[in-house]
Amino acid sequence: MSGVVTDITPGLGDPFLVGNLIQFHVIDMGEGNNAPPDLISLTLFFPIGSADPECTVPQITATIPILDGNVTVH
Repeated sequence: MSGVVTDITPGLGDPFLVGNLIQFHVIDMGEGNNAPPDLISLTLFFPIGSADPECTVPQITATIPILDGNVTVH
């Protein structure tokens, strides 16, 4: 997924600004108590005004288990 940051909660050590482009990858591993944890990648941040890097940066892969919560892909 990728998108432009439109809102932040100030004062939390903000790693990005409104207007930054971000990109990350998630994998929905299924539902229920027996499903393995969903996965997320590191998040890539791009400067304000950057073109969408979807086709120009290396593929990022979701390998980090989400230990609390659930990803739902629609």
